[in-house]
Amino acid sequence: KREAAASGIGEIVELTDAANLKPFLIKITGPLIRVVGDRFPSGVKAAILQTLRLLLDKGGKFLKPFVPQLQTSFVKALSDQSKAVRDRGAAA
Repeated sequence: KREAAASGIGEIVELTDAANLKPFLIKITGPLIRVVGDRFPSGVKAAILQTLRLLLDKGGKFLKPFVPQLQTSFVKALSDQSKAVRDRGAAA
């Protein structure tokens, strides 16, 4: 369920215009950063990392306050046991 939810959020972000997404960037990004640090299966983490990358692509400068937390999340993903999580961390 969690993996599907993270993927669903990613699809919404992908299909939404950046201008329409702007008011919700911080409300979406903060909780995703907190959740990606928790102990969840690799599929959930991979889906969250993909969604965070999409948010970065769309939000750019508006996510500047989250850069330290995002960087930490992506660097941690590089040392994960799952190849999918490592690949998503590297893609960001």
